[in-house]
Amino acid sequence: MSKMHRFQKLDRFQILTLGFNTCAVLIMMLGCVSTSYLSNMWRDPSYQLGPMQNMLIVAMKKDPVRRRLWEDGFVAALGKHGVAATPWTAPLKLDEIC
Repeated sequence: MSKMHRFQKLDRFQILTLGFNTCAVLIMMLGCVSTSYLSNMWRDPSYQLGPMQNMLIVAMKKDPVRRRLWEDGFVAALGKHGVAATPWTAPLKLDEIC
């Protein structure tokens, strides 16, 4: 049985329902798309040294694996912009830091 023959057996109500459901799913998916922007940004007026060149990255995650993955990813992303960054690798527990 060919695909065209299968669709020919659908009645008008089934075709309308299928079209409506497809449109509803597309509208819901488009509703989940959002743009983000900074609505409020604070800047220290007394800071005069220019952009930061070396940063220590500390992720506040309880799971050490996730913390290391997040820190390494952030270090790599900063490196693409010419910023030297170092991940926090000391074996301190999150409770000891906070």
